[in-house]
Amino acid sequence: MKKDNSEKIKSRRVPVLNDKEEKNKFERINSRRTPLYPENSKTNIEDINIDFLNQTQKQIKVSLELRNVVQDFFQRESSGVAMITVTRTKISKDSKNATIFITVLPESKEIQAWSFAKRQLSDLRDYLKEKMRLRIIPHLEIEIDAVEKKRFAKR
Repeated sequence: MKKDNSEKIKSRRVPVLNDKEEKNKFERINSRRTPLYPENSKTNIEDINIDFLNQTQKQIKVSLELRNVVQDFFQRESSGVAMITVTRTKISKDSKNATIFITVLPESKEIQAWSFAKRQLSDLRDYLKEKMRLRIIPHLEIEIDAVEKKRFAKR
């Protein structure tokens, strides 16, 4: 005769957390983990913030590495008229789509820099094939980072 395990299964259900509790849980868990990248890497563990809350560890790693490689590409290829900075990248769960968020200084050159970045997408994909070991090179989109613009406007 088997015992009824329905009570055990009900007690194992994960409670639904609000945003503040999820953030606290995320910080608690990550304070015990070793960093995703070694200390000599370009990316610090402080860069991992609330943007990565609902992403897997693989998505976080790919996203951070993608940001570094794309930043290197824009530093090499841009003319120097405007400074293009990759602020963050967002990658889909299946790694087939990625959005690259950029900021541009001076702001008067923003549209020109954005159109330059859009024109360079095919070259950027080739550069990613060389520099990153990924099974699937994601389809790339470029957007101006509105979050960073709002942050600078408040200062």
